[in-house]
Amino acid sequence: MTENTEPTRRNVIKAAAWSAPVIAAAIATPLAAASQPYPSNPPTRTRLIFNTKNATDTNPWDPYLNANKPEIQVIVAAMDTTGGKPVVGLVTFVVVLTDSAGKAHTQTFAASITTEWGATPDKTLTFKGIAKGAYSVALTANAVGVTELRDSITGKRTTS
Repeated sequence: MTENTEPTRRNVIKAAAWSAPVIAAAIATPLAAASQPYPSNPPTRTRLIFNTKNATDTNPWDPYLNANKPEIQVIVAAMDTTGGKPVVGLVTFVVVLTDSAGKAHTQTFAASITTEWGATPDKTLTFKGIAKGAYSVALTANAVGVTELRDSITGKRTTS
């Protein structure tokens, strides 16, 4: 009795079906080993701008009014420039006014951006007891997943 040693079409298909997962695993294993894991802290995106930033001398020095505690008002707000999802959410602001005497006055507040392309409402901060002369205001805004935003304003307290 003579045995047929040539492969049948059925045996070829069966062998291919069994070897496909083995070949796929053999290709995927080195690729998976070479790839970097997804970071637990994904990279931040630049999304914020200060859409309102202003510093005003609200109590000019006037010897007739005995205005010996001059004030500077700072108005600040931030806006999402990308309109991406998820929305920015809570933004924490730090505003530091440094007067001509070198004294730093700090105020912090939080506001939310609740929609795409949204903005925080304008916030007015009043700094009291500011020395006459030049001053600078450092503005910082932080939100989760967003690159920290920094800017500054300079001005001068009026003198008598």
